[in-house]
Amino acid sequence: MTKGRLVIYLMITLVVLLLVFYVWLVYEVQAPHKNLVKVQVYFGNSINDPEVLDCKKNFLVERWVVKQSNLADLAKVAINELLAGPTIKEKAAGFLLVLIRE
Repeated sequence: MTKGRLVIYLMITLVVLLLVFYVWLVYEVQAPHKNLVKVQVYFGNSINDPEVLDCKKNFLVERWVVKQSNLADLAKVAINELLAGPTIKEKAAGFLLVLIRE
């Protein structure tokens, strides 16, 4: 086998491995369990908005929660996730919960 063919063979192998990894990532990591569903909550972020002056600037955080039997229950779970605030990992990434009382 010539050096050129070996390089091409290795490149094709790498591409195939990357495709396999991508498929695994999409189907296994994106849906770790069939009874989970992804919800989106929004928090402020002191890194993306250092002065935290504009309450309209919110940043997406996605969380996996247990699938609910109806939309109303899922909404309650999503609201509870929001009110629970950022996780330790999210806080380290600058996320914060800002609630304004009037």
